[in-house]
Amino acid sequence: MLKMNNEVYYLNSDFVTLNKKEITELEQNASKNIRKRARICTHKDSSDILQEMFIVHYAETYVRPHFHKNKIESFHVISGEADVIVFNKDGSILEVVELGEYNSGKNFYYRINPNIIHCLLIKSEIFVFHESTLGPFDPADSGFPEWAPDGTDQLKSKIFMEKLNVTTIKNN
Repeated sequence: MLKMNNEVYYLNSDFVTLNKKEITELEQNASKNIRKRARICTHKDSSDILQEMFIVHYAETYVRPHFHKNKIESFHVISGEADVIVFNKDGSILEVVELGEYNSGKNFYYRINPNIIHCLLIKSEIFVFHESTLGPFDPADSGFPEWAPDGTDQLKSKIFMEKLNVTTIKNN
């Protein structure tokens, strides 16, 4: 595994496989990060046409509401539970979709079209998922609404997520 930083690793090979041991190692790496997240990229680099990642988020991970300009994202749950929250442009909640692994009876897969504001609210201690999107990767392809904290202030982000959690519980 090639380490790019404390959150991003690449399996730079022509034939990629993953096993439980590697996901467990990824979980351990994520637990040591301030943002409580880590990913293994199975594509060779950020210029690849297909970007596939196995991602670990802990319950306290802040996933900033965002949208993808002209890119589709698909998402398959490996383990754990989360809500994907879809927002209107004004920040009001449009939809909450419960996610869980296949045997949970919850949605284990979603695909979202471009320009739809969404975020994850992690419900289990650890949430592991496989995400696919089109490349090449360019940070400018993602947009962030002004009404959501940018994640630099951990307290603001935590309060925002707690309010989302209370709201989603009331709406379910």
